[in-house]
Amino acid sequence: MCWGRPFPLIMCIQLDNTARENMNSIVFEYFSMLVNQGMFRKVKVNFLGHTHDHIDQMFSTFSRKLSGYDAFTLPKLFDIICDACTPRVNVFHLKEICDFKI
Repeated sequence: MCWGRPFPLIMCIQLDNTARENMNSIVFEYFSMLVNQGMFRKVKVNFLGHTHDHIDQMFSTFSRKLSGYDAFTLPKLFDIICDACTPRVNVFHLKEICDFKI
């Protein structure tokens, strides 16, 4: 399947360190499927444990930026989020995703 290249070659993801929600075979089977389908060359997974420093800092940056602007459309929200971070982040709108757990 050809996905084009709107996505990076390597997906880096940070997850909470919870077996019920993140540290289970279904999540890693899904990541494996993304690699096998050619969407990513590699998936790097980091578990945050009890600290959420990175993700909390990023969402704090989004929140501060959003407090000064109205974002009534997805394109406007994406622009504000992208402008909030240095270096700029990539924002993707996933319109559909399969129910992988079935």
